[in-house]
Amino acid sequence: MDDRVVNRGKLWAGVAAVAGLTLVSASASAQTTIPGGNLGNQTWTQSNSPYIIQGDATVQAGATLTIEAGVEVRFSTSDNLGSGRDTSRPELTVAGSIDVNGTANSPVVFRSNVGSNAGSWYGIILTSTTTSASFDHARVEHGVDGLTTDAPGTTFTANHLILQNNSSDGLVIDAGTPSLNDVATLNNGAKGVTIASSAAATLTRLRSRGNSNGISITQTSATPQDTVLDYATVWSNSGDGVYLGGSGSYSRSVKVRNSIVVENGLDGIEKYYYSDSSVDITYSNVWGNGDDYDDTSPGTGSFGCNPLFVSPTDATLTERSPARKSSDVGTDLGALAYAGAPTPGLYGTLWEDTVLDAAGSPYTIDGDLAVGEGYTLTIESGAELRFNAGDTMQCGRDSSLGELKVDGTLVVQGTLSTPAVLRGASTSSGAWWGIDVREGGTANISGADIANAVNGVSHNSSTTLQLSYTDIHDGSGAGIDLSRGSAMLDGVKSYRNSKGLQVDSAAWFEATNMVLAQNQNGVQVTQTSSTPQSSTIHSSTIDGNSGDGVYLGGSGSYSRSLKIINSNVTNNGLDGIEKYYYSDSSVDITYSNVWSNGDDYDDTSAGTGCISANPFYTDTANLDYSLMMGSVCIDAGDGATAPDHDALGNARPADGDGVNGAAYDIGAYEYGAASQCGDGNTGPGEVCDDGANNGSYGYCLSDCSGLGARCGDGTVQSSHETCDDGADNGSYGFCNNTCDGQAAYCGDGTVNGNETCDDGSNNGSYGYCLGDCSDMGPYCGDDTINGNETCDDGSNNGSPGYCNANCTGQVASCGDGQVQSGEACDDGANNGQYGYCAADCSGPGPSCGDGTVNGNEACDDGNLSNTDDCLNTCEAPTCGDGYVHAEVEECDDANNDNTDACVEGCVAAVCGDSYVHQGVEGCDDGNDDNTDGCTDGCTLVSCGDGQVQPGEECDDGNSSNLDNCLNTCVRSSCGDGHQQPGEACDDGNDADNDACLSTCRNAACGDGIVHDGVEECDDGNGSNTDSCLVTCEAATCGDGYLEADVEECDDGNTDNGDGCSSACVVEAGDDVGTGGDAGTGADAGTGGDAGIDSDAGGADAGTGGDVGDGTGNVDQNAGAADEGCGCSSTSDSPAPGNAVYLGLVVLGLAGARLRRRR
Repeated sequence: MDDRVVNRGKLWAGVAAVAGLTLVSASASAQTTIPGGNLGNQTWTQSNSPYIIQGDATVQAGATLTIEAGVEVRFSTSDNLGSGRDTSRPELTVAGSIDVNGTANSPVVFRSNVGSNAGSWYGIILTSTTTSASFDHARVEHGVDGLTTDAPGTTFTANHLILQNNSSDGLVIDAGTPSLNDVATLNNGAKGVTIASSAAATLTRLRSRGNSNGISITQTSATPQDTVLDYATVWSNSGDGVYLGGSGSYSRSVKVRNSIVVENGLDGIEKYYYSDSSVDITYSNVWGNGDDYDDTSPGTGSFGCNPLFVSPTDATLTERSPARKSSDVGTDLGALAYAGAPTPGLYGTLWEDTVLDAAGSPYTIDGDLAVGEGYTLTIESGAELRFNAGDTMQCGRDSSLGELKVDGTLVVQGTLSTPAVLRGASTSSGAWWGIDVREGGTANISGADIANAVNGVSHNSSTTLQLSYTDIHDGSGAGIDLSRGSAMLDGVKSYRNSKGLQVDSAAWFEATNMVLAQNQNGVQVTQTSSTPQSSTIHSSTIDGNSGDGVYLGGSGSYSRSLKIINSNVTNNGLDGIEKYYYSDSSVDITYSNVWSNGDDYDDTSAGTGCISANPFYTDTANLDYSLMMGSVCIDAGDGATAPDHDALGNARPADGDGVNGAAYDIGAYEYGAASQCGDGNTGPGEVCDDGANNGSYGYCLSDCSGLGARCGDGTVQSSHETCDDGADNGSYGFCNNTCDGQAAYCGDGTVNGNETCDDGSNNGSYGYCLGDCSDMGPYCGDDTINGNETCDDGSNNGSPGYCNANCTGQVASCGDGQVQSGEACDDGANNGQYGYCAADCSGPGPSCGDGTVNGNEACDDGNLSNTDDCLNTCEAPTCGDGYVHAEVEECDDANNDNTDACVEGCVAAVCGDSYVHQGVEGCDDGNDDNTDGCTDGCTLVSCGDGQVQPGEECDDGNSSNLDNCLNTCVRSSCGDGHQQPGEACDDGNDADNDACLSTCRNAACGDGIVHDGVEECDDGNGSNTDSCLVTCEAATCGDGYLEADVEECDDGNTDNGDGCSSACVVEAGDDVGTGGDAGTGADAGTGGDAGIDSDAGGADAGTGGDVGDGTGNVDQNAGAADEGCGCSSTSDSPAPGNAVYLGLVVLGLAGARLRRRR
């Protein structure tokens, strides 16, 4: 075997061995070291992770770095290359493409190789030449700037990218207009996100916490487009949440929508006052910042309220967060939607229909409790709501007081004997704000006791407030405050408030059977031209207010009025009924008792049926304004518009004075009204009346004299109760409020005392409270997979790309890459980007073919044609794209090959274009010169093309060999193998011994050449006296010719005795024959045998007869030498044929030379 083969085999064996050792080493250490420099095309895998970067590493232009799920990229704390933006720290620079493909459970991590100190390495840099940069489920930490991008346009994309614990900024966007989804910037030394003036961004579900500024944006006239924060959560940054800087005159803006910006140390959202940019803040929760707004203001749908996060570091919304269902499309605000975590107390917003009953009472409320739009809160008879001091929500009408806010529907279903109670935990006036019915909300309140509020019930909705049989008392403001809409008030008692009833100019009311007592003003009404309609006070009692009983204010010219009918207005400190003198409104007072006020009337006057007398109330000190016997108000009212019942629900009218039958009384109570124990209305002399339930457990005694046996009386009713601790019922360690078991204990299913949770018998089970009620046990959302869970992403549960709220699988939502019911498409993280599904999965997003130029499209004509001015790829047509551009290109074969049918410039190949059309043309030199090797027909120069080229003797353009030019382009000649005109033959050889001589004449006897197989000899002369006869036969004795010097005689026979022996020896004597035997002239040969050349002598040269005379002698005067003859001659002189022969020999030699030259 060749030694080289052996050595080569040994070399490869060595390489294989080294490679094997390397693989073993890599596998054993599970680590890959990258010294730095250009990376080229690489794929980094989890099996080779971690990758240790020792110096600046670069993905150069044209190269791609792919990083698979689970890979850790660790950077040394020093830069062995000493280059880049920071010569002391390594960095990863991308000038080509990078594709980071982490998953929720296996993210890709970029971090320090040693410890967790911020600034240990520099960060990731995307340059202006970056062609693609995609980060999916990745984390960048411990750098200086986590990630800096100069990438153009939307080249940079991110989905689930965390940038945390970097010493300076988390994310720096210096150029481009990237759209990023679910980016978190946490605990960075400077800004979470910085956007330079030459850049803009769309940030969806951004989380920014623990930085100096959450996001800092600079805009100038060079800013390419608006920056959008959508569904962002920016919280707990030491500086501003969102800061907009820059200066100059321009129209760019920052759009903050569907976002939460809370608890930042300085401003929530600040715009630098020299900036001409704007900040549009819509459907966002901005709250709890140093100042919520600085040179900015909230827009449509924005508010400020505690968002109720799971924890200070986990911004996931809990169950009653006001940020739920508050976006412009009714979804949760912020980056982390509600995923099942409960709100730890009864405050926030109720996002489901809720019933509060007596069994769960008392309900302790630590802040604002709101009824969400579209939902109903029902408060049943006997239920009690206690609002603690302070306001966990820190929002609403007073951020220091709790309130019941109604954006949906409030229904209170109490009774006069068992009202639903709403009060402050303290008995102080103004201990809580009260009920606030906001625009769009509705309230139907019956049988309530509302105490200690600022305003008992405030109504600022265009709807109608229904309020009946309710006591509102001891408030610091108005018992009832009507700011807008209307109110139907019946049997309402408002007392010891600042104002009993306050009505603004945009509202109106109808009040019947009301008691307005011991307030500062009883009723204060303002009417202007905008007041929708007149108001009415009917069958009511207004007494003992320190100011006016009824005050009507307002100004302007209008026609509204206040009507007071069948009412008592008595004992008020200032005016009984006053109209502000600038008011053009009127007060119509009929069938009413106005008495003992400071002034009964001020700019008003009594109307029909009015009186002024002591009404004789039963007990004003205890707010009993029923009439005593003999009151002038009995049967003194007007029945035309009177109600059919009084403030206790007793029927009207009654015959109170026993005269003239039943008639309507003045005031809220009908004297002598038919009321009896058991009718369900607590009438005069009754302590209670529960109708048919009287005498039953838990109800009024059968005689209505007091409450019967009930839970809470301190006595165990064995048939109904298992315990009864009286006033202690419901307290921790005592009987419960229903007296059927222990109250407030771990395991009772109610959170009490120091418990943080209580799931009853489920305590200690998966998804429920721990057995000691100290905390939640394993549950979906604790970020640990337990029980039957298939996944658990903690606070991310329920968010796109994460586990669902039930921990049974991924969230089925727009953005999960799966087309769900109601979705037209879903391209996952690519939704909303060019060429993919729309952001809401409703259909295709901007894409090629939609007829609108988007993104990087050069054109878009909305059709599929590739022959017009726009390709179906939305690129402008160009030569080489493979499509023939109509009326512009002749052809387009999408290649650079100029040897096919389509050449450069998309022109059809033709002869003369300088390109050789393969298979069609032999050549193409782009000219008409036929002497340069390529003809004007684009064929290669060749014999037969009709053009005499160098090296050719001739070229007649045909293949005939019978003319002057052979098909080999050589002039025709004797010996070329082709018989031409003038040639007797041409056998193409030099042989003269065959049928054709080398002179192209047929071989003939006498031509001097022996024709093999035909002639015995040929000496080329006409002599028969030599060894060869003129017949080309060898001379022989007996042939009749005397062969000179050989024969003595030849008589033509072989007879002896005739004078010439058979040996041609002369015989002597009688045997010698006569001369007549010598042959006659006729045998001498004719001129026709004299030769073949035209100069040799023809048949006319002379005949043999002229020579021989039959005597054997030769006539010396037979003819001149140039006459030629065909006779034998015995003369020594040369015969004329010899000269001919000599000429033929010369010609033959010349032909042979020509043949050799060819």
